[in-house]
Amino acid sequence: MNIFEKMLYIALSAPMRVREWLYCKSLQEKVDCGKNVTFLPTASIDGVHVSIGDNSLIAGEITAFWNGFVDIGEDCYVGPGTRIVAKADITIGDHVLISHGVTIADEDQNKIHSVHIEDDVWVGFDCSILPGTHIGKCAIIGAGSVVVGEIPAYALVVGNPARVFRIDEYAQA
Repeated sequence: MNIFEKMLYIALSAPMRVREWLYCKSLQEKVDCGKNVTFLPTASIDGVHVSIGDNSLIAGEITAFWNGFVDIGEDCYVGPGTRIVAKADITIGDHVLISHGVTIADEDQNKIHSVHIEDDVWVGFDCSILPGTHIGKCAIIGAGSVVVGEIPAYALVVGNPARVFRIDEYAQA
């Protein structure tokens, strides 16, 4: 019996919590993880070019096709139902909170453009971040927004298509 068959036997005969733990451990071995990275049972990762920084919690789906790269910084949260799909390059900075049901993709109808999310960004529930988007530092993306293009730092962005509602001048100082 090889190691895979042993793990499968243990997983099938173990209680649910142990199976979830084994599944989450297998995800950590699949990607380049920092210290204290947590995968919830709702998480899934496909592709070999995925990097996750220290103290991050992943509950969504991450897919890196062929030459696609996904780089997630330190202290990040990716909520359940969130889909990150990379065919080129998706970079997410440190301290980024991505809520439930968010879609981040760098490919749209065979046009591939990288997506870059800087540090300290909040992305609200059910947002879509389209190819070619660059979100500046400390931006807040309102729930249900469809984001494309350049979003300035310290901006509050809402709507479909997403528009800058205000820029926090006090935080910039």
